Formats: sequence, structure tokens, C-alpha cells
Amino acid sequence: MKIATKQIVFLFLISIPAVSLVAFLSYEITSGETSARIKNQLMQIANTQERRLSLSIQNDQEEISALSASVDLRLSLGDYLASHNLADIEKSRAILQGETVKDSDIENISIVSVDGQIITSSGLESTSTDFFNLDLIAQAQKGNLIVLIKDANGNPSLFFINNILLENKSVGFLVVKRNTDSINAIVKDYTNLGRTGETELAETTNNGNLIYIAPLRFDLNAALNRVIDKDIKNNDLIYDPSTVESFLTNVIDYRGKNVLAATKLMDTTQWRIAVKMDYDEAFSATNTLIYELIIISLATIVLIVLLAFYFARIITVPVLKLT
Repeated sequence: MKIATKQIVFLFLISIPAVSLVAFLSYEITSGETSARIKNQLMQIANTQERRLSLSIQNDQEEISALSASVDLRLSLGDYLASHNLADIEKSRAILQGETVKDSDIENISIVSVDGQIITSSGLESTSTDFFNLDLIAQAQKGNLIVLIKDANGNPSLFFINNILLENKSVGFLVVKRNTDSINAIVKDYTNLGRTGETELAETTNNGNLIYIAPLRFDLNAALNRVIDKDIKNNDLIYDPSTVESFLTNVIDYRGKNVLAATKLMDTTQWRIAVKMDYDEAFSATNTLIYELIIISLATIVLIVLLAFYFARIITVPVLKLT
């Protein structure tokens, strides 16, 4: 074999592992940096969304607690329960109606007796004999309650149920029905979540499954309709109930897509938040880098071979002439 050919082959062989090593290290570094960046980004958004949702619920709860503690409301209700004079309950109803005027997100406020009978309501013209959800009343006996359930029309609604106390004795419950506009507005904020990212909101059902309680980016009717079976593996919202927060990789979302997800558990409601993004989108820049590195590596090897051929001729031609 000629000397020039040997030199070209030698340089070609040593250039392949050298270039490959540089490309591999570049990919690993970039991939690691991307993973860390995406994790921090999703965790920060999850923390922000959790704070926004908690603050919204807390503000609503404080407003409703102030109403249930209103002296005028409690006294007018006490007078009605003592005398059943409709004039007294009309005073309570006027207070409820005034509250709905002040807050447009409130759809209805009812006063419910301890046995679940609706005494009066901001949305009714007279006292009703209907009964509110007795299971919820039983739960509210243990403390103020916040639930997101379907109303009589099948629409997702947020219910706050507070005890009304008179002389430290429960005389009924204040049941406030709010629309979910404020929650939906937070969940539908896709800032820094690209084309596929979103915030999912779900809660655990009595049988241990999970049910979405807010619209999804790719399923606007998911609230209280789409359920996740607890036996499904690797779902982005299937979690250990003892885990307050986590970052999940290589999990599957409701569309069957591989996603990265940061999850949080809300203290105020025990709702589960998952802020997620498709794996392909999250690592799109890294995938692009792979193709670029392949092209650069091949171009580098070709360049090395050409340079080797050129310098080999410069070195070997004078030698051959001498021999």
C-alpha cells in the first residue's frame, strides 16, 4: 500500500472515534441541560399555578365565611326559626341577593337547615321545600366544605358550604354556588407551555379513580366527565397520595402522548395539579441538535480525509522523486 494511502486510512480511522466522542459529549451536555431546564420550568409553573388556585379559593372562602358570620344574617335566620315569620326570612334573602349583586361569579346562595331543607335562596321567590344534597350536608357537619360538582343542569359548579352559628350552635348552612370561570382562567393560561403544554386539575373519587375538574387544552368538556382509572400505569396524574409534589418523566397523558409532568397537591382542597408538556416538544431542540451533530461529524470526517490526502501528497511526492 502506498504511503499516502496509508496516511489517509490512518487519519480516517482515528478521526471517526475522535469526532464521535466530541459529538456524543456535546449531545449529553445539551440533553442534560435541557432536562434540567424543562424540569425547573415545569416545577416553577406548577408552583405558580398552585399558588394562584389556592389564593382564588382562599379569597372566595374568606368572603363566604364573612357572610355566614354576618350578624344581620344570623339574627334574621334565628328569628325565623323561632317564629317562622316569613318577614324574617325575607331579610335573610335580601342579604343573599345583595351579595350576588356584589360578586358576579356567585350564581346562587341558599340557606339550608340542619336537616338539608332549603329555607330560602337568592334565586327563589319564596321559601322552597326542596332538599340540598344530604351527603354534602353530612360532610359539612364536620367543618366548612368546598366541592366542585355538577349542578342540576349538569354544569360544573363550585359549592362552598359553611356552618351558620348562633350562640355557638349550628342553625343551618350557607350554600354558595359559584361558577368556575376564575379556576378555568388559571388552568387555561398556557404561558411558557408551548404548543402542547397545559395545566391539568383533578381530584380523587370515592373509588380511588381520578376525575378531571377543569377543562383540558385538548378536551374542553373534560371537567367532571373524563375519568382516569386508578389501575392505569404511568399516567401523569396517577400518584402516591402521600407525595406533595413530584416530577415525572416518561409518563402517558390522556391523549396517549409521552409527557414530562410536574405535579402538586393543593393543601386547601386536596386537588391534584399536573403541569405537563409533550416529550417531543420539550426535547425538540435536542433532537435538532442530534441531526446537526451528525451532519457536522460527517462533514468533519470528510474534511479530515481531504486534508490528509492533500498533506500526504505534499509529503510523499518529494520522497518518491528522491527514490
